Parts: sequence; C-alpha cells; structure tokens
Amino acid sequence: MGKITELADKKYMRFFMLALSGVISGLTVCFPLIGLFAWISLIPAAVVLLKLLKSENHRFISIYFYGLFFFMCYFVTSWHWFFSMYPMSFTGLTPAQVIPIILLAVLGIPLVQSVSFAFLFPLTALIGRGRVAERVPCLLPLSAAALWAVGEWSQTLFWFGVPWARLSISQTKMLPEFQSVSLFGSCFLTFLIVAVNFFVACALLSPVKKRIFAAVGAGIFIFNTVFGAVALLTDGIKENGSREIKAAVIQGNISSTEKWGFDWYERTEEKYIGLIEKAAADGAELVVIPETVFPVYIENNAKIRNLLSETAKKNSVTILVGTMTKDENECQRNIIVAVTPDGELHMENYYSKRHLVPFGEYVPWRDLFTAIYPPLSDIGMLDNDFTPGEDPAVFDTGEYKIGSAICFDSIFAELIRGSVNDGAELIAIETNDSWFSDSAAVYMHEAQAKLRAVEAGRYVLRAANTGISAIISPTGRAIAEIEPLVDGYAVESVRPRSDRTLYSAVGDIWVMLSALFVAGIAVTDAVFAIKEKRKKGETRE
Repeated sequence: MGKITELADKKYMRFFMLALSGVISGLTVCFPLIGLFAWISLIPAAVVLLKLLKSENHRFISIYFYGLFFFMCYFVTSWHWFFSMYPMSFTGLTPAQVIPIILLAVLGIPLVQSVSFAFLFPLTALIGRGRVAERVPCLLPLSAAALWAVGEWSQTLFWFGVPWARLSISQTKMLPEFQSVSLFGSCFLTFLIVAVNFFVACALLSPVKKRIFAAVGAGIFIFNTVFGAVALLTDGIKENGSREIKAAVIQGNISSTEKWGFDWYERTEEKYIGLIEKAAADGAELVVIPETVFPVYIENNAKIRNLLSETAKKNSVTILVGTMTKDENECQRNIIVAVTPDGELHMENYYSKRHLVPFGEYVPWRDLFTAIYPPLSDIGMLDNDFTPGEDPAVFDTGEYKIGSAICFDSIFAELIRGSVNDGAELIAIETNDSWFSDSAAVYMHEAQAKLRAVEAGRYVLRAANTGISAIISPTGRAIAEIEPLVDGYAVESVRPRSDRTLYSAVGDIWVMLSALFVAGIAVTDAVFAIKEKRKKGETRE
C-alpha cells in the first residue's frame, strides 16, 4: 500500500482515489455483508486529504471541492436504490413526470448532504495546518473522525436532513463490531471507523511515526471488537428474572398500490386476520402488523373496529394495528393503535408518527415546490398533509410497556431513545417498505432497526407490509426474519427489559464532545496564531 501515497500527487489519480473510496464506503452501507471493508475503504480518501493539507498550493476552497466530489460518490452510491422505485405507479404520475423526481432523489439528496459534509475536508485541513496538530499529530485523525460524527448527527436537525447513510450501518452484519453503539450511539461507531481509516493513512504518510499511528488505529479496532464480544457474552445476564412472552410480526405482502385498491378490505381481512390467528395458535401473546394495514380513519369505520376487537378477543392476543385517524380539526395522522385481549381498542393512547416523510406524507414549502415542479405536490397518497405526533405514547399492557415507531421514525435514534426513557420495555416498528420492492433500501432500513435495538437495549418487533419483517434481539441479531415479497408470520420468545444502556441515558453526548474537541483545537490554534503575530510585531519594533 506504500505506492498509494505517490499516486495522490497526481491530480487525476486523486479523483480516482476519492471516487474509489466513496463508492466502496457507500457499498458497505448498502450491503453490510462487506462491512469489514469500511475499516479500510476510507484510506485512499484520507491519504488524498492529508496530502492536500500539507501542500500550501491548495487553498481551502479547492480542498472543499475535493470533499464535495468524494461525498457525492459516497452518497450517490448509498442512494442508488431510488432507481428501483421507477415508475412509481402508486403516485398516479406518468413515467415521464417520474423521471425528474427519481433523478432529483438520486442526485439531489446526495448533493444536499454533500454540500455540508464537504466542509469536513477544509476543516480537517485547517486543523492539520495548525500548531496543535503539528505538536500532537494524533489529534488530526481524531479531528477528522469527530467532524464526520458531527456531520452525521446534523442530518437529524432539518426536514431535508436524512440520516439514512450513516457509516455505522455497515457493521450491522458483524455483531461484535456494532455493540459499541450502546455506549454513545451510532455516531460513536462512525467516529471509530473514520478514526481507524485516518490513523492508517497517517501511518502510510509518516515513516517516522508510522508505528505509533498504526498502533493507535489497531488499538481502536481491537477495543471495539473486544467490547462487542464481551457485550454479547454478558447480554444474557441482563434478562435474568424478566418475564418471557411470545411475540409475532405479520407480513401480508400487500403492496401500497394493492392496499389502496377497490378490493383492499376483503384481501386485507383474509390475509392478515388469517395470519394473526395462525400466530396466536403458535402461542403469540402480542402481534404486530404493518403500517397503515387498514388505510381508513379508524374512528369512522365500525366494521374494522369490530373485526379487530373480535379477532383480539377470540385469540386472546394484544394486536398493534397500523391505521389512520382524523380529529375534529381535520388533522389526519398515521397511527398505531392497540387492541387488547378483552376486545378494547385503545384510541385514548395511540401512537402518532412523529417524523413524517417529506413529499410522501407532507410537502415542505408547498408553494415553492409547487411552483418549481407541480407534480411534487401530488406525489403523496393523500390530498392533504399528515400531522406529526408529539410524544412517545408508550402503551402499557399492565404486564409490560411497548414503545412504537412508524417507518421513517426508526432512522432517528432520538425518537426510540425517548420511548425507552418513557418506560418502553419493548419496541414495535411498523413500516411500509413496499415502495422499495426488494432493493438495497429494504435491507438498509432493517439495518437501522438493528442499530436502534442495540442503542436502546430492547427487543424490536418490526412488521413490514412486504418485508423485511423481523424480530431483533437487544444485541442486534435478527432471531426471526421474513424475506421481502412473501407473506407469513414469525413467532419468537422475547423478554421485556427495563435496564438502561449508556446511550439511552446520555444520548448524543459523544457528538457534543466531538464538537467541543474540534472547537477547542481551533481556539487553541487561534491563540497560538495571535501570540506568534504579536511576537513578530514586537521583534520588528
């Protein structure tokens, strides 16, 4: 790998190395089976960045555009699955109208994300050229890792921020490697991955301190692996004394276009009620069915309410149902409602989806986007915007408490953390991934649920209309899975848990510490610069 540093001196090779690094890193996020490569895939990009910052010929603006190119390669790869959604027949738009929307998603979303993430390059260069990094070289790779972690977290702040392609997702097929998210969340694992890559890059570029950089990088990787192995071995201790229950997830394999068809009720009743009864016959006490399985305003449909009530009572099960509601102010919501074994439908404490999908469940800046491209305002399944929920709405069965999330909610760690802090002992995720067919998106979305399970230290019951439905342990292992585009159910024993992970207690404190760490270096560098300037002035006098 020694020649990699020489290649970075040639401009065209820089772009090749950045593209290679971005694409491979993006592929590890899309396909976690190759997640081990994430620990080395950033090395070419890191070498390019380190070479650029050491060259006075490259100004910060040019370094920024190198970063923009790298992150576009990374994010376009991570969002490539949008092509599989064509022709988006569920929208009612023509194939010609859909093409700009697909291109906007595949190129526009990565561009928005890359514009902000690209600052990682010049900011790292700024720190690398400062006095602090010169005196303590190990701070440079740690700064790059801290900046990336802050960048990922910032994707949760705005409606256009989508933390879909977090680097930590690449580790969800490697159980020991992603247990550390229970400490400080998924951004912490991203920090570790980026740090290892940059330490190796520093080792390649620094013959004098090669062994130190290599040792620190290896130490971080070993720490993460050992911590994960110990966490896996000791996890069973946390379940001692907790009650075991049988839970089921149902997958009817009825897509969105079919679900809204004229004969949806007959098909849904036949498929889902039949699967619920089979799961109950296999011992299920709790059954989770997918998002908006019943796409009606539940309070106005006595037929469906009676059907659910009779099914729960007949089979002695608690059913978490995905449906909709509309209040007296005409606010419509995407909800989960519980039906208990006594047949009662608990509308007084339903869960309302808190993080709505832009252009799917509401149109942000509707007037602006309608003026720019009118079909964007018609892309949703309903004529009016949904109203987001405001609280975790944990459901108490009397024996255990269930926290909920609906689809898009599950990629925002803070929402699940809020449910745990509100007392949730199990997490139910109802989702509709039928838009994605069996593309990489369905696997990436399930991977997000695995991260949430480890962060929260809870069993996750994930029910999807067309897959992937799964029962996930607190260590992120899918103990039962239903493949995409098939119908079926899965029943497994789970244990409601009340213990707390460090992340559920402290949240994203690592991100805050990372921001303070980088800011501290920048301030110290500024102080050094001021002192040197004054010293030069005194010398001239």
